[in-house]
This record gives sequence, structure tokens and C-alpha cells, in this order.
Amino acid sequence: MCKWGMTTIPYVGELRWLSSQRPKSREIIRSVGAPSPAPAWRIVGLMAFLVVITGHMLRFTFNTDAITFTATALGGAVLLARVALAVGMRIIATFVESCALLLAASICAVSLTVLVSTLGLPYADPAMAAVDNVLLPFSWRQMVEALGPRHDLVTVMCAIYQSLNWQPFVLMAALAIKADELTVWRFAHAWCLALALSVAIFAIAPSVTAYVHYGINPSAMPALTVNAGWRPAEVLHAIRDGSLREVTTFGVPGLITFPSFHAAGAMLLAWGFSKIRPFGLIFVSLNVAMLPCIPAIGSHYFVDVIGGIIVAGTSLLASSTKRASSVRESASGKMINCGPAGASL
Repeated sequence: MCKWGMTTIPYVGELRWLSSQRPKSREIIRSVGAPSPAPAWRIVGLMAFLVVITGHMLRFTFNTDAITFTATALGGAVLLARVALAVGMRIIATFVESCALLLAASICAVSLTVLVSTLGLPYADPAMAAVDNVLLPFSWRQMVEALGPRHDLVTVMCAIYQSLNWQPFVLMAALAIKADELTVWRFAHAWCLALALSVAIFAIAPSVTAYVHYGINPSAMPALTVNAGWRPAEVLHAIRDGSLREVTTFGVPGLITFPSFHAAGAMLLAWGFSKIRPFGLIFVSLNVAMLPCIPAIGSHYFVDVIGGIIVAGTSLLASSTKRASSVRESASGKMINCGPAGASL
């Protein structure tokens, strides 16, 4: 709790008021448990553990060359970040470690989707298509027929859709420069939670994508440069028939249809960029524009987008709750005197 004279002020706005004060106050925040990468790294560690254990149980082979290269690169990045932090280069440290964290989480999540695909549960495409039929005034085929000839529009939609591959790194750089570590680590935590939730839901509701379900040929969308509609189905079939039994860090496409992680990621990015004004508002608009692109470009059902938005909201709420809890636990028994003369424990 924070005392100002005789008034007691609880932790409000997740310590943002105190973080806006002079440097000594920011040091106090760190001392009582300011957000850190630890919660997100724990999720990554759990996913990596599950990949190793489940892979061995299912008798998958591990591409040691690819895994060693990836682990060495990520480990080197984290080491560089810790060295940079030790010598006072906090911006570089935050940027490098956050990027390594997001990459590690994505790699582990993709590997887990391969392993849980062996469950062989019935595909959920008929149910997803039925929900779409209730929600939409048009059919999937009508959408494809309308977009197919519009090559320029599809090209722009592909670029917007693929921006999810690089946007997180722009966000991490911008937040690191702004010294907004509160948002950096909350975003990373929510991103990892969203990935873990998406994998868990995909395990019980796998889908072969809308293009495959509706029997739409790639020639119907000649300008579509994102092979998210047919390649994932090929990989899923290969996993189920036993011809693909390898865990690797390269070359495996995203397999999750419901919920759409593109939708979840877009919402998380929009939230993150909203903290950087006015520059970030451009990216907020970009991520809002991504949502209508997801079905046609990513071969998602429209209900997948709704599911992804719910996952993003749930992950943000969970990351906020975890952060507030950890701060309060760390500060238990401590008082911060925030008088005009300064702040001290």
C-alpha cells in the first residue's frame, strides 16, 4: 500500500502512476515485484517439457540439428540480453529477450500441435461450417467467387495477414525504446497464454480448414500467396496416417484452425500498440483490418475469428490478474512512503 500523508492509496492502474515518477520510484517498483519475463518463460518451459515427454511417449524422432541450432540461437539471445542488462543497456536487453521469448513460445506451440494431432479426434469442420451458416448472410463459396477475380485486393489482404509475422518485433522495439516494461512483459505473458490455450482447444477440436472442407481448389484464388488452406490439411493427414513422425523447428505450418491465433494475435497486438501514441494507432488500424482478412486468406471459418478474439481477451485478463497478484505478494509486509520528499521502502 502507498501512503500519502494520512491517506492510504491501494495499487491502482497496475503501478503505472508510480512508474511515471522519478527514477528512484521506478527502482521501488522493481523491488516489490514489477512485471518480469518469468511468467511467460514458465509457460514456454512447460510447453517445451510437454513436447519432449509427449514426443518420446509417441515415439517421434527429434531433428537434433534443427533443434540444437534453434536452442543455441535462442539461448545466445537470452544470454546477450542478460549481459546487456548487466551493463545498463536496458532497451537492448528488453528487446532481445522479449523477441527470443516470443519465438520460443511459437516454436514450442507448433511442435505441440503436431503431437496433439495424433489424438485423431473427429474433425470439427462440419460444426464450424454450421455455425458460420447461422452467422453469415452469404456462403463460403460466394465469398471465394467474389474475391477470386480481384487479384489486387487479395494481394493486399495477404500482406495484411502476413504482417503478424513481423509486427510483434516492431512492438517489442517500440515498447523497449519507450521503456514500458510493464506492457512488454504483460504482452509476452498474454501471447504465451494465447498460444497455450489455442493448442489446448485445437487438441479437442481439430479442423482441416475451410478451403479443404468445402472442396475449393487453389485455382479459385490465383492471387492467394498464403498456403494456409491446403498445406495444413496435408500435414494433418500425414500425422494421422503415421508418415510424419518428426519434431522439428523448421518447415511445419500452423495447424490450428479453431480458434484462430491470427485473430488472437491481432487483438493482442492492437492492445500493445494502443499504448504507443500516436505512432501505434497506425498498427491498431492494421490489426483491426486483419480480422476480415483471416477467413479468406488463412482459410478460417468466421467462428474461428470469434474464438481467437475470446482467447485474446481471456489471455489479457489472466496476465493482468497474475501480474497484480505477484506484485501484491512480493510487496507483502512492505510500505511505500510517497511523500513530497521522495519515496522509500
